Amino acid sequence: MDFDDTPEDAAFRGEARAWLAEHVGPFKVDPDRGGESLIFADVEDTDYVVRGKAWQQVLFGGGFAGLGWPVEFGGRGLPIGQRIVWGQEASAAGAPPTINVIGEGMAGPTIIAHGSQEQKRRYLEPLLRGDEIWCQLFSEPATATSGSSTARRCGPRPPITPTSASCSPAATGTFPSTVGAPTSSST
Repeated sequence: MDFDDTPEDAAFRGEARAWLAEHVGPFKVDPDRGGESLIFADVEDTDYVVRGKAWQQVLFGGGFAGLGWPVEFGGRGLPIGQRIVWGQEASAAGAPPTINVIGEGMAGPTIIAHGSQEQKRRYLEPLLRGDEIWCQLFSEPATATSGSSTARRCGPRPPITPTSASCSPAATGTFPSTVGAPTSSST
């Protein structure tokens, strides 16, 4: 297998490297902390949300949010090879991860594929800009822990009342997307 950049990948690598060199500065992740996780961050550190949203807005303004999304929905329509190049260059530059990984990777593509035109207008751009953060809510029926407090932290009106739940990034989520297992009585 050939892992060398194609000419298109090499051109994109140069573009990404130059852009990151100009924009990462104030957002650079401290390598001694092992990187900053916006998914598993300290929920008491509300500053990470501010930093994450600000970085997402810089990415959006520079055309580097939604790299794999179709252009007509605010993305760049890049092939997987160039998205890998972006990841390599962003990591090398010390860029933080996107705060809206659930939104950009799951909710947005689902809305693009299955949403109405009104839903696409309403949700996609605020998602890419980082104005609204999506989280993922997991529910596991028949477990001992109550997830109602977690569900309330994930968004304004959780669509389920789980018996057990976990949510990521719970403290920052504007909208939860639900992943649940059916109870044995509902299968």
